[in-house]
Amino acid sequence: MKILFKDKKDFTKRLQNDLSEHYFVGGRDTLTHEMLDCEILSVKTSKVDNKIIRQMPNLKWILNRNYSPDNINLKHCQENNVGVINISYSKAPIVVWLEKIIKKEYYLPYYTVFTTGDVGKLLNKKYKHVQHLSLESSETTIYNSIYVTNTLIVDLPANDKTKCLINKDIFETLPLDSKIINIGEGKVINNKDLLAAINSGRVGHVTADSLDSNYRNELLETGKVVWTKGKAWKTNFNMSNYIKVIKKNINDLLAGAPRNVILERENYEVEVFWE
Repeated sequence: MKILFKDKKDFTKRLQNDLSEHYFVGGRDTLTHEMLDCEILSVKTSKVDNKIIRQMPNLKWILNRNYSPDNINLKHCQENNVGVINISYSKAPIVVWLEKIIKKEYYLPYYTVFTTGDVGKLLNKKYKHVQHLSLESSETTIYNSIYVTNTLIVDLPANDKTKCLINKDIFETLPLDSKIINIGEGKVINNKDLLAAINSGRVGHVTADSLDSNYRNELLETGKVVWTKGKAWKTNFNMSNYIKVIKKNINDLLAGAPRNVILERENYEVEVFWE
């Protein structure tokens, strides 16, 4: 039984060699009929909704390699009786990366982390002045926090609710010469508005692990934007352990005892995938 692995962000030769019996494709690559016949789809950042679910008639499980399931439309999965497993793996590498960036760029001590995860709590172990914002935060809370933020750390997935959420309104609320660190998806930030904020002096420096292609060249030409191209999660990252975690989740699923399930399949019965 083959699994379709999408997204190249965490693909290494070792990972592909260890799981060579399965399919590996980029998020935008064309899928073959054999790939679309798979019963298990594993994604890192790709959005999973009715569009891909309907292309894969045999799909039974989503094995999500992301830290959180924000890229998965759980409602669509439930409607199509597709179970979802979210691989449990430490977010510590990203926090280590953040600490190095903060130290390197000498950011001022007042931080706001806009996230759906626990990055802010992990940062609080070393930094005292860390505020937390989530998608459930009120507009008043968001703007009151941004108003006194020297460094805004963005850790948000790309979806209909978050697209260009960090825009002109946010930038104009930041103190002059503020810094931005983006460890979320690039499309969360409105690059046109960001460019204007940099040119006006509102934003003094940006480190973006993910940078959307819109106005990317113009931003890089300012000399005030550093694009690290997805290196954050690889900091002090133990690939051996990561592969073990993926294999463990796959083996448990194939044995009919899936772990880290966040959405169970209805009428689920033990299925022997390899027959």
